[in-house]
Amino acid sequence: MVNSKFKLHKLIMLWGEIFFYSVALKLLSVAFHLQSFDIKSLLLTMIPILHKEYWFTSIYVVLFLLVPVLNSAIHKMTKEKMQICIFVLVFIFSIIPTLIRPFLAEVFFVNDGYSLDWFIILYFVGAYLRLYVDPEKSVKYYFNFYLLFTAITFTSKFLIELVNTYILKTDKSIWNLYQYNSLTVLLAAVFLFLAFTKLNIKENRFAEKVILLLSPCSLAVYLIHLNANWRTWLWDVVVNSSQYYDKVYFIPYIIGSVIAVFAVCCVIDLFRQYIFKIFDTKKFRDKCSSFQNKLFKMSIFAVKKVK
Repeated sequence: MVNSKFKLHKLIMLWGEIFFYSVALKLLSVAFHLQSFDIKSLLLTMIPILHKEYWFTSIYVVLFLLVPVLNSAIHKMTKEKMQICIFVLVFIFSIIPTLIRPFLAEVFFVNDGYSLDWFIILYFVGAYLRLYVDPEKSVKYYFNFYLLFTAITFTSKFLIELVNTYILKTDKSIWNLYQYNSLTVLLAAVFLFLAFTKLNIKENRFAEKVILLLSPCSLAVYLIHLNANWRTWLWDVVVNSSQYYDKVYFIPYIIGSVIAVFAVCCVIDLFRQYIFKIFDTKKFRDKCSSFQNKLFKMSIFAVKKVK
């Protein structure tokens, strides 16, 4: 996105997908008697971005709107200035919160990474990787570092629980590295991204086709499996993994369940994409582009008038 231009039709299609699943899943939940019908909740499903039905998409849409401003700032920075900027931001919003979490529940209002601030920082990190980093090491090298930081993140919870139980004599967890803005989570994500940049998918035509087919479904998987009207039924009734926690096949069952949910959500979204293609025409894109240009000219005119 750092090298691309803002396109209004993409924003509209993004909003349309979120709106589609929010309303459709609400109506289906009423039809299958999972939820009761009331006008207020139905109206709220029609504005999923504003009432934060999905925290991720609410922040992502705002970030999408800010991309032109962020890109302008990024391209005006030198590599060295961008390095300093990212270091300062990560130090303030990741390193400090990670270190002082045992003593303060929240700092700098980053909300454990569930915030627009953190998304902007991640955008800067991703933009830097895109513009200035050309990975030279092997996939194995980067993936091993990903596993290292993931292991540190995972084991932190158990180590802290031991400290709580045998040293602090409390059952209240005071710290772990699971937060989205945790330094280990950030580093794991960066190394995983670098590992994938070294994969030569084009050599495997089948894998390339599968990725190209399923990658556009990723957002839909999130919107479906975490929908407030269906997630309790899906995870507590259908999957219900807790009933198998003492079985030898517990882990394979969890993995299989996740794959099954992902596959079903992808099939649903492929059907949704087919419907949306009817509306995503060249005429529609041209009208959006024309309207976007008019808005831009109007904003420039308004700024000049203010001056």
